[in-house]
Order: sequence, then C-alpha cells, then structure tokens
Amino acid sequence: MAIVVVGLIAWIAVGCGGSDGSGRATHTLTVDVQGPGLVRSTVLTGDCHGSCTVTVAADTEVELEGTADANSFIQGWSGDCFMVAMGTSTGGRDTSICKVLVSSAVRVGATFISR
Repeated sequence: MAIVVVGLIAWIAVGCGGSDGSGRATHTLTVDVQGPGLVRSTVLTGDCHGSCTVTVAADTEVELEGTADANSFIQGWSGDCFMVAMGTSTGGRDTSICKVLVSSAVRVGATFISR
C-alpha cells in the first residue's frame, strides 16, 4: 500500500509542474490584462495584451511592469503579486511594477481604466 501512495504522490508532483529538460522543475505564470494597457517582463516574449502564459523555473521571482495606454491609468494588480512601485514612464504614461514568486502555477491580473 505504501508503494501505491508513493506512486500517487510522485504522479501528483509531476502533474503540478513540469521540467525544462535539465531536470529543474517549472511552473506556469499566466498574466491577464484587462483594459487599455499592457504588461511587460523579461520572461514574456513580448508585450502582453489580453492573456499570456509562460513557463518559468520553479521558485523564480518575476517582475511584471504594467503600462497604461495614453489617457488611461492602472487601477491595480490582482492574484499572487505584490506591488512594489508606481510611477510615470518617460512617455508620461502611468506605470506600476509587481513581483510574484512562481513556486506553483500562478495567475496575475492587471486592470487598466480609461480616464
């Protein structure tokens, strides 16, 4: 019976994440953007509008930067991130940075509002 439980536990652990081919565990980070703005990060392949998903190494801290379109502002972040800064970009657009620790599958939201 212990063998079955160990097998089940191993199956559950594999089902919760993946591997990057080198044996390191990975997890997915999903970013949902609502309204007139975008989110950027070094882990994303480009600007995120709508919904974007990326796979990162487990226990990676990811910094996300939200930038509002002209005549808009960022209302806030949701999910498993904590805001660390708000400001204005060199183009005069509202910006905000949040950080998230990807220790499991994580979903983060950024909401932008027109002025």
